[in-house]
Order: sequence, then structure tokens, then C-alpha cells
Amino acid sequence: MTICPCIVLAQSTNASLSGVVNDPSGGVVPGAELLLTAQQTNTEQHFTTGKDGYYRFANLQAGSYIISVSAKGFERFVQQGIVLALNDVATVNVTLSVGAASQRVEVNAAASPINHEDAEHKGEISPDVLKDLPLNVGQLAVGSVLCGRSARREYRLR
Repeated sequence: MTICPCIVLAQSTNASLSGVVNDPSGGVVPGAELLLTAQQTNTEQHFTTGKDGYYRFANLQAGSYIISVSAKGFERFVQQGIVLALNDVATVNVTLSVGAASQRVEVNAAASPINHEDAEHKGEISPDVLKDLPLNVGQLAVGSVLCGRSARREYRLR
């Protein structure tokens, strides 16, 4: 009997949200306090930016979120309407306005759907499109294979 040690990597279906907090001149804001609130469950997560002004919320469930950012000497920033789906890698970069901490800037917009972290491309296929695909698994009539420009060959499995 042979025992084979294996490494099993878990697949996560959770989303993430990240970005950079900047001042109006484009400089990063270290020590900014972020609060991410899940609208469906009202659960909150906190994060404080480091010297690079970067933040990242990982392992987020699909749903709608509100992000609030505050830092000393800047107006409070709030963005609603951040909708994350399974496996989304969303980016929300924040530019804080100079002002008193009692002032508040509110933005109602979605997170960027562009994946800035890796080259993965995702899309959705509706159930109607899947239903209409020419698939016949019982006989390998998955369709025709085009060879060259005009030759057409069909393959069937018996």
C-alpha cells in the first residue's frame, strides 16, 4: 500500500475589495480609518491604511456594501452601492477632501468592475444561452468542426 501525501488547495468563492486612500494632490493617506458595512447583515469590518495608503478587505460574501473612510484633517468619505458577486476582485480608490472631520462627502456609485489584481477575465452566461447551446452529449454531436476555410467535418461517437 502506498500513501501519497497530497496538497489540497481550497477554492474560495468570496470576493475582495481593495484600493488606495489619497489626498487631493494624489499623495497617499496613511492611518486612514476604513469601515466596511455589509448592508444585508449589518456586519462591519475595520481597516487602517499603512504608510502606502493601501487597504484590502478579503473573504467578503456576495452582496451590497457601504465603505466609510475618515482621517484627521479630512472630510469623512462614504460610498454606497458597492455590489460584489462571487469571486469579484473589486477596486475602490478613495480621494479625501481637505476639511473638518465633521463634514461628510457621500458618493453613490458602484465599485470598478475591472480586475486590477490579476489577468483573470470573468463573464456570465444566462441560462437561456446555455439551454440553446447545440450540445448532444449522448452522441459526440457537439457541433461541427471547421478545418481550414471551407472544409466541414462532423464527428459522432458510437
